[in-house]
Amino acid sequence: MLGKYPTIKLILLDIEMPIMDGIEFFFKSKDAKIINHIPVIMVTAVTNKKKVVEMIKKGVVAYILKPYNENEFLRIVRNVLNSLKKNKRML
Repeated sequence: MLGKYPTIKLILLDIEMPIMDGIEFFFKSKDAKIINHIPVIMVTAVTNKKKVVEMIKKGVVAYILKPYNENEFLRIVRNVLNSLKKNKRML
């Protein structure tokens, strides 16, 4: 499905989602060549520090804990998107 939308720049995932949780989706997306290059931000109420560290090591670019401050949320998303722009310019 995401292959139909080539302009997707960022994936926001919640760990606790129906049908497939965010962690499962994250690992499946890393196996899918069409979207494995898209950065992932986890947005979740799960505060297990071990899980946070594990996901960052696996490639999650940021972790936003709920409840979150809207300004902080937007700052993190902007930073990730700006980082992508800088990296493209360097190539």
